[in-house]
Amino acid sequence: MICESPVTLGEPLKGSFSGFYSCPVKRKFQIIFLYCATCRKKGDDAIVLCADCPDCLDDTIKFVALGPHDKAYWG
Repeated sequence: MICESPVTLGEPLKGSFSGFYSCPVKRKFQIIFLYCATCRKKGDDAIVLCADCPDCLDDTIKFVALGPHDKAYWG
């Protein structure tokens, strides 16, 4: 479902997680991902600094964390 509609399904994160989206799976389980088109459009690519950013198409979705809420948000 995230692949079909990442912006609609995901919630944009703020602060040190700017550019990332979260999507709850169950009450305390989260998926954290990046959607390259939105990341670039909002200028978050200058914050996120993905090493492979120039090689990724705009419709690329990068799943970066999956797990319980407290462990999905690192740092």
